[in-house]
Amino acid sequence: MLAKIKSIKKIDNNSKRYDIEVEKTHNFFANNILVHNCSTTYILKDGEFTVCSRNKWLKKPDMSTYWKIAKDFNIEDKLKKLNRNIAIQGEIYGDGIQSNRLKITGKNFAIYRIWDIDKQEYILPEERHKICNELGLEHVPVLRTNITIFNEKENMADLILHADGKSMINPKCSREGVVYKSMNGNNHFKVISNKYLIECGKK
Repeated sequence: MLAKIKSIKKIDNNSKRYDIEVEKTHNFFANNILVHNCSTTYILKDGEFTVCSRNKWLKKPDMSTYWKIAKDFNIEDKLKKLNRNIAIQGEIYGDGIQSNRLKITGKNFAIYRIWDIDKQEYILPEERHKICNELGLEHVPVLRTNITIFNEKENMADLILHADGKSMINPKCSREGVVYKSMNGNNHFKVISNKYLIECGKK
């Protein structure tokens, strides 16, 4: 059984925090490897298109990977065809992204969440997949749907074991883990694969 949280206490911390990305490209390299997380959000509100990295609004086109993906996948024009105020959130992966462990040629973009700006709510999975198909954009791989995990038959050890496995994008590679999401999109958590972590440690 999973342990129940008895209480949550907010801890005040005035320590300095740093956004480790460089100006213009909004990337960060360590040992010649791009290690900056490349989740991104593309927004269309009242006809205005904006791009967000994980930490910053990038309102004007620049040299960043985020804007390059927007241009390469024609995301602004595609969102305008929906005729609604919407924000799509996804992950950029491939060449130059986090050492490209999936060995992908070029850069790809996969959607994992869509926010309806006017209704102020996440779009449910069925409609989200429909929108991805309509836009001609990739959705992140989905292993299973409509499952219940918090019961006496599935504990944390089971979840950790389930996190191990081959990537659905490239079956020759181990997957990083599994993200579990509530059907309404409001809650989620990620279980990292131990096998993946061991492989990362060997490199």
